[in-house]
Amino acid sequence: MEIMSVLWTIVIGMASGIVAACLGYAKGTKLERIDYKKFFGTVIVGAIIGGFAGQCGWSYDQAYQFFLTTGMIYVVENMAKAIVRRFPGLPKEKKAKVKKGEDKPIEDEEE
Repeated sequence: MEIMSVLWTIVIGMASGIVAACLGYAKGTKLERIDYKKFFGTVIVGAIIGGFAGQCGWSYDQAYQFFLTTGMIYVVENMAKAIVRRFPGLPKEKKAKVKKGEDKPIEDEEE
């Protein structure tokens, strides 16, 4: 494996880690100070994953497809959390009431 190829996958992994860390920060309920340990920890994890993909010899397309699918799940879930937490007035999904010890939801009684 060519060293420049592995280094390039590490750089791509770090960039992905930066995006993931920013999304992790954005999904919080309030904007607070950035926890730099968590932020840079995520960037380091991204670099390790990028290096792993490069060392395994995955082609760019193979790694792209796998991590795109996995990453999009993370991105969509965290974007939804960020939106819901920033705009508390948005309608939320109504949870069904269940009696203790039963599996079926209680039907809403019409008045």
